[in-house]
Amino acid sequence: MASQFLTKTVITPTHLVEVGDTLALEQFAALESALNAGADGSPADLFAQPVLGVTGPEGRTVAWYTAWRGPGRRLSELDEEARGEAESLLRQRLAAIAPALRNAEIAPLLGAALLIEEPNDIWVIDGEPVLVNWGAAPSLAQTDAATRAAHFQATLGPYLPLDQAPPISLAEWRARGGAAAQAAGVAATAGVDAAAAAAAPAARSRALLEPAPPSPVLAAQPPAAAVGRWRWVPLLVLLGVSLAALAWLLMPGTRLFPAPPPPQLVADAKSERILVEVNRSLEERARTLRAAVAGAVCTADGVLVLPDGRTAEGLLPLEPGASPEAAAAPRPAAPTALVPPDPTRVAVPRRADPDTGAAEATTLLEIIEDQTVMVVSLAGDRSGTGSGFFIGPDLVVTNHHVIVAAQEESGTVYVTNRQLGRLHEAQVIATRGPLTVTGGDYALLRVNGISMPYYTLRYSVETMKLQNVIAAGYPGAILETDANFQALRQGDMSAIPDVSVTAGIVNTEQDLGPMTRALIHTAVISPGNSGGPLVDGCGRAVGVNTFGRTADQRHLNFALATTDLLRFLGDAGVEAAADGTACAPHVRPAAPLPRIAEHPEPGTRP
Repeated sequence: MASQFLTKTVITPTHLVEVGDTLALEQFAALESALNAGADGSPADLFAQPVLGVTGPEGRTVAWYTAWRGPGRRLSELDEEARGEAESLLRQRLAAIAPALRNAEIAPLLGAALLIEEPNDIWVIDGEPVLVNWGAAPSLAQTDAATRAAHFQATLGPYLPLDQAPPISLAEWRARGGAAAQAAGVAATAGVDAAAAAAAPAARSRALLEPAPPSPVLAAQPPAAAVGRWRWVPLLVLLGVSLAALAWLLMPGTRLFPAPPPPQLVADAKSERILVEVNRSLEERARTLRAAVAGAVCTADGVLVLPDGRTAEGLLPLEPGASPEAAAAPRPAAPTALVPPDPTRVAVPRRADPDTGAAEATTLLEIIEDQTVMVVSLAGDRSGTGSGFFIGPDLVVTNHHVIVAAQEESGTVYVTNRQLGRLHEAQVIATRGPLTVTGGDYALLRVNGISMPYYTLRYSVETMKLQNVIAAGYPGAILETDANFQALRQGDMSAIPDVSVTAGIVNTEQDLGPMTRALIHTAVISPGNSGGPLVDGCGRAVGVNTFGRTADQRHLNFALATTDLLRFLGDAGVEAAADGTACAPHVRPAAPLPRIAEHPEPGTRP
C-alpha cells in the first residue's frame, strides 16, 4: 500500500462512478495491476490510492495516499515554470497509459479513473503529477455522453485530448467500435500531444532568446504615410497621460476613494454553513451526554461508569487482581471522553534523547508550557504580541499576521516563555500570507543559540471531530492584567508571563478554500492567541490558532490544520516531526478505578 498521505476529500455519493456494479475507487488493486503489468516503473502511481471512509451528511470521506514522498501541492498552486513542467509530465504519463483503453478488460475501469471531479484534483509531489477524486464525476456526466465529453474536456482533456471521453462500461466500449476505435483515437491525439509537449519548452526558450521579427505592417508603410501619422502622436500622448491620471484618482486607496476593507476568508454565507455544522455537532454532543447520564451507574468504588463501560474521562475499569501500582498508573483513554482529563494527569513521553535513547515521562501541561512561546513583534506604532510554538530545537511557527509589521518596517521579533527565561531575538526565515490572498497564514522563525523541546505535528486523515483539544497561547486580555507582562513592558526582561490554556472539542473540519483546511473548535481563543498551537490529548499540535469569528451570537474559533502547515514547512525546506497514528491519551486516574468484577449490571445502582 502507498504509505504517503496526501489529502482527504469528501465526494458526493452520486458522483462516485460504478464499473460493473462496483465503485471504481474500490477497484484500485485491479487498476494498479493492469497498468503496471509488464511496465518499467509504475504507471498506476499517477492515481492516488483511495481509502474509503464513512458516508456523512456531506458525502463519502476518502483519504488519498501515494507512493511519492514529500509535500503535495495542487497543480494550480505552482508557479508558471513548475506548472509547465508538471503539465508536460502529466501529458507523458497519460499518453503512456492511454493504450490500455484498447483492452476490453481494463478500458471501462480506466475510463472511469480518467474522470476527476475538477481541475484542482490534479496534485504534484516532487514534480510528479498525482490524481485524487478520480472515479468521480457529476451524475449527468455518467449517463450522458455529451455531458461527459464536456466534463472530461474541462478536466483531463487538455492533457489527453481524445476524440471523446473514455467509455465507462463494456457495452459503451463495444458500441464505439472496441479496440480499433480506441486505438485510432489514442494514436491520433496522444502521440501528437506528447510530441507537442516535448517541443513546447524548447519553443518557449527560442522565443525568449531570439529577437522579434520586424512588423510587416510597419515595414510596408511608405515614408510619406509614416511621417503623416506622427502628427497625431502628441495628442495621443496627452490623452494617455490624462487617462492614466484619472485612473490613478479613481483607484481605491488614492485621493478620491478610500481603500476597501480586505476580503474575508469566511464570508457571511460560508459562516452560516459552518454554524449549521457546528450546531449539528453540538446537538450530537448533547444527545451523547443525555444518553450517558441516563445509562450511567455508580460502582462500589464511588466512580461513575458510562454505558460504554468507561469512566467520564474515558478510562476502562481495571482487570481483576490488578495491583495498587497498576491502579494508579496512567491508562489509555478515549480521545472523545465526555470530560476532558486534567492536563496535569495526562502522561506524555518527551522525545527520546538522541544520545542516550531515553524518553523522559512528563505531563501534557508541562509539554504545553515548555513548547509554546509568546511572540513579540516590535515595529513602532504597529508593535504587538502573539503566540507561537516550537517545531524544532530552534524553530518556531507563528501566524504571518503576527510578525508582518516587523517584517515590513525592519523591526525586530522576539520569542520567550518560562523555560527560555528571557526574550530571544528571532529571525524570520519563511512566510506565507496574508490568509485571504495565499490561503495560508504562517511564519517560520529561527532562534539561534538554543535547543528546546518541540511539538510533533499531527498528520492524519482520521477526523478530529468531537476529540478533546487544548488551545495554548498568550491572549492579550489576560496579559493586560498579568504583573509579569507589565514588568516586561517596563524593561524587566526576566519577567515572563505564564501561558494560558483553554479546553474544548473540535466541532467540525472545513475547507475554507482550496489551500485552507481549518478545525473549528470550542477551546476559546482571542487576540493574542494567534499563532499558538491547538493540542490533542497526546501532546501533538493539530492546528495553528489563527482567528475567531462571531456568527449568530456565537463565537467560532478557527485553527489552520497542521496538514497545511506541513506543506508550508516542506516548501521552506524544513522537515518537521509528524505522526499520523490515532491518539489514545494516557491518563492517571483522579480516584481509584472500579474493577470489572465489581462493576454492577447496567441499570442497577448499589
